[in-house]
Amino acid sequence: MGGPSSTTLLHALGRSGSRSVIDAFCARGGQALRELLAALLDPPPRLEGADPVNGRAVYEEEEECLSRLAVAHPAVFVEVVQEQPGLLDLFAVLSAAGRVPGAETTEWLLRNLRHRRGTHRWLALSALLERNERRVAPKLRALLKDRDGRVAFKAIEGLCRWGSPDDVPALLEP
Repeated sequence: MGGPSSTTLLHALGRSGSRSVIDAFCARGGQALRELLAALLDPPPRLEGADPVNGRAVYEEEEECLSRLAVAHPAVFVEVVQEQPGLLDLFAVLSAAGRVPGAETTEWLLRNLRHRRGTHRWLALSALLERNERRVAPKLRALLKDRDGRVAFKAIEGLCRWGSPDDVPALLEP
């Protein structure tokens, strides 16, 4: 196998020295991606008494590692997520999907515009705008009324890019 396991990786995230563990894990390739996605569905228990954990760093490093692997091995990423669609409920997985080009990932992002969590809707819309995905344009007016202000703000950005004079009244509504 060679290199750290997904359990070792997940225990290292947010701690000092995590960078070398992430690099070694990512060097394992597509199998590491499969293992990490499986571990995210059933994470190991957190270690008690180890180095202090920076909670935000845990999420950022998890997202970075997963995105690196997904971009390097897009076919593996798409295959595993298609087998386990519940993975898209995880922010790091949706973030990685936003970085992987392709029709499948674009469809996932479009579906996540209706996700129950505002952070997922915002991330999906941000990725679609970054991709210049014009299929989102007809949904932008409705997204102006999203209960999450970040989503509404991104919708304004999209309307500035692709909107028409017909969209002005929607922009002026309170």
